[in-house]
Amino acid sequence: MKKKKKNKKKKKKKKKKKKKKKKKKKKKKKKKKKKKKKKKKKKKKKKKIKKKKKKKKKKKKKKKKKKKKKKKKKKKKKKKKKKKKKKKKKK
Repeated sequence: MKKKKKNKKKKKKKKKKKKKKKKKKKKKKKKKKKKKKKKKKKKKKKKKIKKKKKKKKKKKKKKKKKKKKKKKKKKKKKKKKKKKKKKKKKK
């Protein structure tokens, strides 16, 4: 027996849309122009010959250390109590 061919409908495949990536634009840095400075001409000064003065050396004074005096503690004397003698009565 011959099999009947079924008319199968072909399913259409859905195409996936690809998302486009946005490219970031790079900002160009502006180069600053350097200003050229004009050089000023220096006038030459005439040097005077100076006589050297001798410096006097100062003597340092030595400081004397003061000795601290130790205070002596005074000892308090204890007073002795006198015992009273009891007189015996004669019978």
